[in-house]
Amino acid sequence: MAIKVRLPASINQGDLEIDAEKLTVNQLIALLSQITGKDLEKILKRDGELSPFISIFVNGRNVRYAEGLETEVRSGDEVSIVPTVAGG
Repeated sequence: MAIKVRLPASINQGDLEIDAEKLTVNQLIALLSQITGKDLEKILKRDGELSPFISIFVNGRNVRYAEGLETEVRSGDEVSIVPTVAGG
């Protein structure tokens, strides 16, 4: 099995499948940067932490309420990277 990653269209056209047994969210971001050719470290992180304008979910659970960027992602998991939407 693979890790399924759902990305916003501004980062990638379509979802990706990553062939890995186990990664941290931090390692996944680095790998996605290589695959997409975009500096996702700058887009998704701020001062070494997850940007307040981005939410990352592993199997529907927000990583902010788990281990943050050190949350483990395993083969068969689904990761969703979602920009925060605000307005008035």
